[in-house]
Amino acid sequence: MRGSGNFLLKQDTSDKRCDKHKKKISYYCEDHKSLGCSKCITVGHRKCDNVSTTEDYCEKLNNSSRLEERRKFLQQGADAMESMIKDFYLQQQNIADDKDAILKNIDDLQERMDKRIREMKKEITDDVITAYKQERENLKVSTQKCERLKVAIKNTLESSSTALQRNGHMDTIQLYQKGQTELEACNDLVKEMQMSISSVSIEHEIDSDVTSLNFGKVVVRKQRRDFPGVPTLVKPSSKCEVKEIRKVNIECPSDQLYCFARGVVYFPDGRIVVGDGNNNKIKLINDAGDVVDELKMDGNPWDLCMVNNTTVAAAMESPGGIRVVTVTPSKLTLSSVINKNKQCYGITYRDDEFIVSTGSEVCSVRNDGTTKTLYRYTGRVLALSHDPKDGQLFVSHHTVTTGSTAIGRLSTDNKYTDVLKVGVVQYACGVDVDVEGNVYVCGFISNNVVQMSGDGTNVRELLTAADGITTPRAISVCGDKLVVTNQSGQSIQVFQLV
Repeated sequence: MRGSGNFLLKQDTSDKRCDKHKKKISYYCEDHKSLGCSKCITVGHRKCDNVSTTEDYCEKLNNSSRLEERRKFLQQGADAMESMIKDFYLQQQNIADDKDAILKNIDDLQERMDKRIREMKKEITDDVITAYKQERENLKVSTQKCERLKVAIKNTLESSSTALQRNGHMDTIQLYQKGQTELEACNDLVKEMQMSISSVSIEHEIDSDVTSLNFGKVVVRKQRRDFPGVPTLVKPSSKCEVKEIRKVNIECPSDQLYCFARGVVYFPDGRIVVGDGNNNKIKLINDAGDVVDELKMDGNPWDLCMVNNTTVAAAMESPGGIRVVTVTPSKLTLSSVINKNKQCYGITYRDDEFIVSTGSEVCSVRNDGTTKTLYRYTGRVLALSHDPKDGQLFVSHHTVTTGSTAIGRLSTDNKYTDVLKVGVVQYACGVDVDVEGNVYVCGFISNNVVQMSGDGTNVRELLTAADGITTPRAISVCGDKLVVTNQSGQSIQVFQLV
């Protein structure tokens, strides 16, 4: 008997006919993913290697368990959408609670103030309501995306079951292909939501001195986090291969010297911001790979980090300090200068403050310039990054001495741990951490990029000299893509994990 498993296929009773030849559709070409009648196959697919009857192809799908496997992943996709929908509803409730708490604080302050204070109350209340409505609308949009995809997946699951029960081979094949498309859309949406700022809170910052006649300000805080209960629908980054998708020339007509790319930031929309140490510039590259703007700096930008989706910051070696730069789709604008006399190398942004390396120290720096030493090292630390999940810092040690530390980890309470020794990586430079907690390290002398878990295990060479990696200085990871700068070249390389 033909067929096995959960989907027992019987004699095809479908009478659907070809629009062109008016004959019964009973064949399927795997090479072209095309259904057709006997004449379609004879005329258009006689040279194809994989042509079979619809019944045989459905039986092949059934026997290979691909139908069952597709149903399983579609169900996981539907479950993922349901988990995110619940989470978005919870977020709406949370920000509604935040709103109510702020309004209560405002009412409490009102009792201690005069007519002018009541006028200020109206202003701040309007700000709260505006922020609440904006963030609520953002969450609703995300919820609607998940709702629409959830409904589509559910419909595909139900239609697939009906087609199998009716032995509709053509429908089964079409729904199988539709399910694949929806599963890919589900994977993309999960990654989009996990990469975007997904945790929102509204806070009211006030001055404890009420005599200042200041109602404070409304602050919307956002940070990345995992979605609870959402299954992994895609291959983890630690199991992915890597392929180059683009080389980007960063040279500009106004450059006086050979480009020296150091720090780099890869934005979710495909834009890249890169520092050019020789020409003392920061350059903006659009998603097509064209340099669309350049910002002349007052010194040498060493490393870059993302502050948010419209802002980057540069660590300056000489003169020192931090330069905060606003990034629009086609324009770079210097917005602030912090601690100009403090020499900086590596930089990252964590919990509303900058973390920088100053050579042998790692320090936190607030927007007002307040600086605190977190840890002192015996050697040079030139680059750092942090895990967005738990805030742990990863610092690179610029050394080739065998047995020395290449990468160290600094916890949020400033406890230091050696993670990777010099070996596969020599002269560790750029370092970054993806949303899964994988750490990426540039080996300046070893001419490679290494991917490893946060505890230093599962180390593998992701990119080598064979991939065009030559004296890499910096790396930025964004979703399944990463960009690497090489010291000896006018271009940077963009790769994708597949």
